[in-house]
Amino acid sequence: MNRPFLATALVLAASLLTPPAHAQDIPSPYRYMEKGQEVGLFGGVMNPDVGRFGFGPRDLQQIGARYSVVVSNAFSLEGSASTAFGPRDVVNPNRDEGDRIVEEAEVRLVALEARLQFALTGRRTWNRFHPFVFAGGGVSFDTLGEQDEDFLLDEEDRYSFGTRLNGTFGGGFRFAVAERWLLRGDAGVFLYKIDYPFGWRDVSAGFVGVPEDEWMSAPSFTLGLAWRF
Repeated sequence: MNRPFLATALVLAASLLTPPAHAQDIPSPYRYMEKGQEVGLFGGVMNPDVGRFGFGPRDLQQIGARYSVVVSNAFSLEGSASTAFGPRDVVNPNRDEGDRIVEEAEVRLVALEARLQFALTGRRTWNRFHPFVFAGGGVSFDTLGEQDEDFLLDEEDRYSFGTRLNGTFGGGFRFAVAERWLLRGDAGVFLYKIDYPFGWRDVSAGFVGVPEDEWMSAPSFTLGLAWRF
């Protein structure tokens, strides 16, 4: 058999038996977030430390709104306004320990905060998730103030939340449900001071070593819906 003819036939047979090569297209789990501003609404729960004598706010429900803007690839500035409402015990220092709660009152705290947020994946989502950490601070105050239940106590024994500077830190995530719509979850710690009225610091009444005020923490968790623009 003619050798050139045999070589040509072998090459032709090999080309027929070999499947055609296709380019490998591996989709990336990362997606760039085009828009740099965000507004959203949220709600959740807050579980504050009630203090050593148990008269601070507790078991709070929280709702609010926030706005954020990207200032660099991974950093954002965010402002929020929220209200948290729930009960607090009215506690009498002149009673025996274990029998000091005389009534229950309500608190309605308003918090105005500013936060610096750092996105762990920059301006990209990973499998639609966008994880971040944050830290910040602000001011909070009780819009209800003293209530009828507080007047069961002497003035020097009454607790008032007043107006407080507060700090906050924590982390969370966004989940892209559409091009601009995001679900968002935040878990953080709200830091604030609680004042101890004079009646709770009266050495003659047996209260020794009680400070004028003390830092407290309030773990919180919120879920919300946000829109990027």
